[in-house]
Amino acid sequence: MRAWREWFITAWRDGGKRHLVLSDLAAIGTQHPHFLADLALRGNVFDDSDPPTDPIALGIYLGRRQLALETLKLCKKTPQELFGYHTAPETKR
Repeated sequence: MRAWREWFITAWRDGGKRHLVLSDLAAIGTQHPHFLADLALRGNVFDDSDPPTDPIALGIYLGRRQLALETLKLCKKTPQELFGYHTAPETKR
């Protein structure tokens, strides 16, 4: 977590703007759970299938997943909390 803090302070040098970013993330976490659930879906957070074998597709898959997980963490939400916000696709029989 220390590396993230160092990156965050470097990326957002102005303390006031850093505070605004963190406030926005907190607001998203409390006011927009459906958005976060959609982000988790798009980021393959709930995907339990095998990841792609193509190196480029795998990099995209893992990058999307990492970004989604990091965003959820910053918004103080877990995948488990958001799982119930979406409807699973129907299974074909």
